[in-house]
Amino acid sequence: MSVPPPALHPWPWRAALVVLLAGLVWFGRDLDFNVHAHPDEPGKVRQILEGRYNFHHPLLMLDSVRAVAAVTGADDYDTIMFTGRRVAVFYAALGAALLVLVTGRLYGPWPAAAAGIFLLTAPQFFELAHYFKEDPGLVSGLALGLLAVLLYGERPGLRRAAVLGLAAAVAASAKYAGLIFLPFAVYAVLAARRPRDLAVLLGAFAGGYLLVNWPAFVSAEAWTRSMVDEVDRLAASGAAKKRDVPHPAYLEFYWRTSPLLVLLLGLHIFHLARRRHRLRPVEWIMLLMPALYLAVISATPTVTQRYFLPVGTIFACLSAAGLLVLLPLRHGRWWAAFAMLAASAWQWPALLDSARGFAADHQTEVIRYLRADLPAAAFVLVDDHRELAGAPDADPRLERRWIKPGESPASLRAAGLTHVVVTQRRHAEVMKDDKRAAGLDDAQTDAVREFYRQLFAQGILLREWQRGPNGYLQASFRIYELPDGP
Repeated sequence: MSVPPPALHPWPWRAALVVLLAGLVWFGRDLDFNVHAHPDEPGKVRQILEGRYNFHHPLLMLDSVRAVAAVTGADDYDTIMFTGRRVAVFYAALGAALLVLVTGRLYGPWPAAAAGIFLLTAPQFFELAHYFKEDPGLVSGLALGLLAVLLYGERPGLRRAAVLGLAAAVAASAKYAGLIFLPFAVYAVLAARRPRDLAVLLGAFAGGYLLVNWPAFVSAEAWTRSMVDEVDRLAASGAAKKRDVPHPAYLEFYWRTSPLLVLLLGLHIFHLARRRHRLRPVEWIMLLMPALYLAVISATPTVTQRYFLPVGTIFACLSAAGLLVLLPLRHGRWWAAFAMLAASAWQWPALLDSARGFAADHQTEVIRYLRADLPAAAFVLVDDHRELAGAPDADPRLERRWIKPGESPASLRAAGLTHVVVTQRRHAEVMKDDKRAAGLDDAQTDAVREFYRQLFAQGILLREWQRGPNGYLQASFRIYELPDGP
């Protein structure tokens, strides 16, 4: 027979404030890295400089940076880039603090402290907080939604239903994936058996979403075209990678990153099943929403680890709640402290690698080498147009394009080229036998593979940069001198 859930704990305001301030400092380290390093950042900066939208994502992040830039006077590429990264840090720190508030209110001070530690030492969260990207905003929006569900569950009413609707609008405006929260917000109202509140929730959601994303509704044709392009791009990427769905890639990533957190999560689920208490709506949502999100991304052929971030952050809080199984034991606090520190320490090597990854910049080093160490008459082909973004587009010594099927080192030399920069992205895409290169069929991909085999066998390797812990700043590069003869 089920019994009512345990009483709520006092709000952990101090723990949340500590996490917020620590997040602002810790996530805000080393933001002044190469402004061209991440391929998705420059487009956002150009939208702000040019006063336009491409509608690839909802507008919360972009307009947040626009507002901060207007207040601070940021009006050039570099300062807007840094402003975008600082706004991402704020959203990451705020999301962590809100998750600590929810965890502590539900489960007490020990899980609140553990949640803060797990979030601040999460390598993926740390890295993604550094980029002018929407992912930290999504975490913050979902965390705000969970807090709003908790508040509504404590005292249902029209005002709190409106707050819940606005929180759902924030999550959806952070990233389209944030729409996953809306049906769970509806569930929270239905569970309270207040149908009148449902209309307020949906009205507040519609109003909030319209307010943030009004430019998309005004430019509906451009927004639709952008959505079609994004879907086509994802479909083409998935077809090129030939990955079966559903796949376990994200589960494998989660287990490799933090197996001790997975074990604590299992303890929490075991505890919920064993205690037979009736769960609050917010507890159901914290369990089911990330599970559904994980199922959806596991059913898409494209695998990008940043898609896992919302799952990983909420699961970290549920892992923290797993300490409740240890606390009642003899010397339970010591066991809980050991589990907390051990789970955090497991993440530290990858976390430190991520922190060190922002300290070196292979792109800048390659460009410096091309300018200073190659002969003045050198004519260099960079085999991916997206790499070396910091090099001037008008540099007459550089040609940036993909290798074409049928080309050979000898044919490039005959065309006047003297060197080739082999980039990590194109090389990895072409040389893996189970992949088809973007824009090429299988036969064309095999032809390009043959070019690289000849280049590696006949060319002279002048310099190599091996991939570091940060794949954007420390991608692998090789510089080959083309052979003189056939």
